[in-house]
Amino acid sequence: MRRLIGLATGITIIVLAIPALAGKNPPPSSVPNPGQVQSQATPPPAPAKVEDPKVQAQQSLDNDVEKRLAAIRDKGTTLTGAARVTAESTFTAEADRVNVLAKRGGESAMLARLAAEFRTTRKQLTDERATLKVDWGQFLIAQTIAANVKLAVGVPDLFKLRSDGLGWAQITTGLDLRLNEAQNAVRTEGRVAAGLLPADGEVARIHGPGSRIGPGVETTAAE
Repeated sequence: MRRLIGLATGITIIVLAIPALAGKNPPPSSVPNPGQVQSQATPPPAPAKVEDPKVQAQQSLDNDVEKRLAAIRDKGTTLTGAARVTAESTFTAEADRVNVLAKRGGESAMLARLAAEFRTTRKQLTDERATLKVDWGQFLIAQTIAANVKLAVGVPDLFKLRSDGLGWAQITTGLDLRLNEAQNAVRTEGRVAAGLLPADGEVARIHGPGSRIGPGVETTAAE
């Protein structure tokens, strides 16, 4: 009898222990597959970003312009001392004359003459100057120089160099234009603006290695 009671007790203990053991050992289907864990932890790589061809072209163009401007800065800053001071004084004096003319009420007539001289429209000149926020004298100098350069450098680029601290004499030197001829050309265009010379659509020429018309022959300094 005692053996039967002991046997029944042991069976009862085993039966009671089965649910607890079952809770500690989840069924095989609930155990994550190592391959599944790996795939969940490492998402697929994002597709490569495709740049807009127009954006890439503009970035390339901007880089080319900046390289050209950097070369102009480097060469232009080699002009120092008395030569620079004298040339800058000439440019400033011519710009001041044009500004005086504009302030005396001759801006409309002057604008018509400059549009004819630089072969553009009055509106285009007015809009460009307003965008750049510069006076007429500085604008005339930039237009005169830009009309002579061989490099793909426009009026806004020249004023970028101005904002970097370069004077017109240094910019002219950086562009490989003859400094004395640049002074003479600005003086001539100032006379066109004042109506002292006809606006014939032929901007005064500036020679030099960087000129679109070639190096030319060395001339005397501006008078």
